[in-house]
This record gives sequence, C-alpha cells and structure tokens, in this order.
Amino acid sequence: MALFVSLLIAFIMCAVLLFFYNKGNENHEAEEYEIALKSNNQQVMEQFLEDYPNAPLAHINSIKNLLNQDKLKSEEWGHVVQQNTIAAYKAYLEAHPDTPHKDEIQKKIEELYWDEVVSLNTEAAYLGYREKFPKGIHTKEADEKLKVMLDNTSTPSEEKAAVAAVRKFLQGINSKSTSKIQEVVAPSFNFLGAGGATTADVAKYMREKLYQADVNNVMWHLGTAMKATTDKQEGGGTIQTITIPARLVIERKGGTGSSRYTIKAQMQNGKITSINWILQAAAPTPKSEQ
Repeated sequence: MALFVSLLIAFIMCAVLLFFYNKGNENHEAEEYEIALKSNNQQVMEQFLEDYPNAPLAHINSIKNLLNQDKLKSEEWGHVVQQNTIAAYKAYLEAHPDTPHKDEIQKKIEELYWDEVVSLNTEAAYLGYREKFPKGIHTKEADEKLKVMLDNTSTPSEEKAAVAAVRKFLQGINSKSTSKIQEVVAPSFNFLGAGGATTADVAKYMREKLYQADVNNVMWHLGTAMKATTDKQEGGGTIQTITIPARLVIERKGGTGSSRYTIKAQMQNGKITSINWILQAAAPTPKSEQ
C-alpha cells in the first residue's frame, strides 16, 4: 500500500511538472512565433519550424506561407537583376516599396541613368542628371563636363579657322571674285541682315555699293578677333560666332578714304551662314588750342 501511494505521488508530480513544462514551452513557442513573423528573415523562420515541429498548425502554415512568399520575391528580384534596366528596377520598387533592396535599386537606377548620360555626352543630358540626382554620386563629374560645355570660348585652332573663312570672303570682295566667296559660304546665308542671300546678292552689293564709277580699288583689312565662340550642337555639328574689327579702304579718283567696321560672322560646319558689318563711330577730333 505504501508503495502504491509513493508511485501515485510520483506520477502526480511528473504530471504537474510536465504540465508546467508544456505550458512554458507553449509560451516560449508563441514568443518565438511572433519573433519569426516580425523578422522577415528566412533563416529565423526556418529555425522556428525546426525548433517547433509540433507548433500549432496555424503557426506552421503562416510561417511556411511567408517562406513561400520570400522565395517568390527572391526569384522575382533575380529576374529584375538579370534584366538590369531602369524600367525593371522602377517597376519592382513600385510593387515592393518596403523591399530591403531599396537602397541598392536606387543606386543601380542612378548608375544606369549616368551610363546613358555619358553615352549621349550632351549639355542637356548632364543638366538632366543634375536635376534628377542633385546629390548623386556623379555630380562632380557632371559639373566638370558642364563647365567645359558651357564655356564656349573657341580654341585657337577654331578661331583661326573662323578668321580664315571671313578673310577669304573679304578677299573675294577685294578681288571681285565670287568664286572665292562661294567657297566659304553656305548655299543660302544671311548677308547684311537679309536672309536667304546667295553669292549673287554679294556680287550685286559689290557693284552697287562698293565698285562705283569713280572707285579704283577696294581693300578690306582685318584686325585681331575680339571674340570667338564655338557651340556644339546635339546632332554633332558646331556653330561658330566671331567678332572682328576691320578697316575698309576705298581708293577713288578724288582720293582715298577709310572707315572702320565691326564684322560679326557665324559659321556652321565651316561655312558662313551669316555675316554683317557695322560702321564704327568716328573718333572725336581733338579741339585745336586757341
């Protein structure tokens, strides 16, 4: 009888201990379940399933569903990385705004955009980058490129070529050679403010305005260029603008006279598209002492 009582007491104690153990284990499982849910971490969720194979079915199914979702996201992300396009990254970020890849996506988008900018290599492209990524990692490079592009001062060789074209044009006037003029002008250009001019219009100007009946000789003398700029076009060509002082000497039967002008010419791809000259005001004559 005493043995039976002892065994009964031992059984009851084991049952009580097992109850409290299971109760504690259930509480611990619930805590670990909450941690796994909030972790959004594949390893943590897989560890939960391994540690608590007898967890409530609802908990197990919930964790398994999350793992399946993560697997799908991982496959989707892998496909996006494989595409490696701005459109793909933007679409993924829009579909998954809280993705852990957010910072990586933003960096990849900027790098791809910068690659396009460098490929275009235009003022508009670099300005677009600065506007879109004001604190971008390539802002310094973009600023350096823009500084060069916006500073349109002609190089010495560009200035020399522009001066040579204007000089040849004026030499054509000096020698009454329309063929020389034709070599350096576009088929249609702006001449002394009139658009759509041709070499024939220059010839008419020479006859009516310069080589009049009493004129023996006409001679243009070019000075040193005051300003020369070269602007690159998006299509790949260039537009040059040059301002040069010049002196026009006309020898007449009654004597020789000269006037000073400022010539402004514009060239596109080496051909004059506009040329004009403005008479400079005569310097005031000093008053004689009385």
